Order: sequence, then C-alpha cells, then structure tokens
Amino acid sequence: PTPIQRAQSLEKQGLLPLTLDHPQLPTIAKIIGSTFGDGGIFQTLNAIFLSSKEKSNIVEFGQDIEEIFNFQKSNTRIIRGGINLTSYCYQNTNRDLIRFFVALGAPVGKKTKIKLKIPEWINKSKELQTEFFSSLLGSEVAIPKVHVSKRHLNSFSFAITGVPEVHESRLVFFQELKNYFNSISV
Repeated sequence: PTPIQRAQSLEKQGLLPLTLDHPQLPTIAKIIGSTFGDGGIFQTLNAIFLSSKEKSNIVEFGQDIEEIFNFQKSNTRIIRGGINLTSYCYQNTNRDLIRFFVALGAPVGKKTKIKLKIPEWINKSKELQTEFFSSLLGSEVAIPKVHVSKRHLNSFSFAITGVPEVHESRLVFFQELKNYFNSISV
C-alpha cells in the first residue's frame, strides 16, 4: 500500500524513526517555520512552497529541503511572479516530502481560513524553537521605520490575518509567540 511505501521511503532516507536528537530536526523546524510565514502546503497536497522577494531566501529553503531529502530536481521549480516580476516562489512536488511535513504539523491550505497551531514538538528544545521562530519571524516581521530623530525605531510589527472563525486560534498563536519572546528575554 502507498502509506507503507511512503514510510519505507522515509526510513531509507534516515527520517524514520524521527527522534528529538535526530540531526536533521533543527532544519525541519526551520522549514516548518517558513510554512507558517510566506510558505505553505497547497490544499491539494500537490506542493510545499516558499514565496519571497529575495531569491536567496527561496534558494536557501530549497537547499534545506535538499539537505533532508534526496530527490530528483524534476520535483522542484522556481517561479518568478508578482507585479514587475519582483517575487520568487520555490515549489517542490515530492509527495513523500509534502506528507512528511503535514504529519509534523505544517499548515495546509489558506492560512487565513485555518487554525494555526505551533507543533508541540517545537517546544521540546530551545534549538528547535530558535529555528522555527527565526524562520517564521524572518518572513513575517515588518521592516521597522527609523524615527525622525534617528535615535530609535518607530515600530516592530508582526501580523497573522484570519477570518473571524479562527480568531481564538490567533490569540493562542500570539500567546505562544509571546511565551517564546519571554523565554529569550525579549
């Protein structure tokens, strides 16, 4: 059966069993952090992706995936888009890879319409939290403006939108973010 084949494929790549001391787990946490920000997994489970104005970000995302999975380059593509072709999108269509990240808690579909929950395993170590939140914040924190006095910043912004039905999950999500910030004295 297909599920058994997928498990066997992950086992061959050294990803099963996946334990907290697995050497790839920090990179996996980093990739999942990206899926909560400017990345994601299509509702159809046809691709995992990351979009960015900075091509270097999507190249790094692809390299992180390649570090974990050995797959044919035919499963990946980089698309240029946006107004004036100023953004890039990395996509990977490897089914084993996609289902692996879904099983580990990556959000699937339109994030504005689903509950967001940080996977519990992320909180099992400081290193995993750092990788996850660094990746998430790196794609979602707004660029602050310098105050007219040139002595401090005007703002530091982080926003996650959602339809009214997911409002409570956003509050929980922000509380988890606040807890992380408190744990590193921010």
